[in-house]
Amino acid sequence: MLNEEQRALYLEVHEILEQWRKQNNLFLRWNENSIRKLTISLSLLNEHKRKSPIEVFIVAPSDFRYLYYRQQLEDILGEHFSISNIICKQLREIVDDTFFCTQRIILCDSSLYQEGLGSEKTIIYPITFQTIHTVIDQLKKQI
Repeated sequence: MLNEEQRALYLEVHEILEQWRKQNNLFLRWNENSIRKLTISLSLLNEHKRKSPIEVFIVAPSDFRYLYYRQQLEDILGEHFSISNIICKQLREIVDDTFFCTQRIILCDSSLYQEGLGSEKTIIYPITFQTIHTVIDQLKKQI
């Protein structure tokens, strides 16, 4: 009943459970049907994660730069990314990821970039007119 990806996940889950059992010196026998159900649930979570688009925010000191960066992104990025309509003129306006559940990417003009403001959910890339295409190529490789 499991597809190929789920079978690989099943083996990984089973191995983790066995390691846990051995580390704790327990005499357990795992219910294979329960492990399959767990595997299916985990694979659905992974599938949902992959299907939800990564939100991209642009931080630029001027409307012209914002529009230029946005146009470059729209021309090249696919459906895996969603470009936010929020225009931010400072990185501090957008770095707090408290209200964001999904992964997001901030493309920040290098004149406004501050190192170390990223987090587990937020990746910040400094960009310029010259480097925007290189950064977009990096983003496409992340998919």
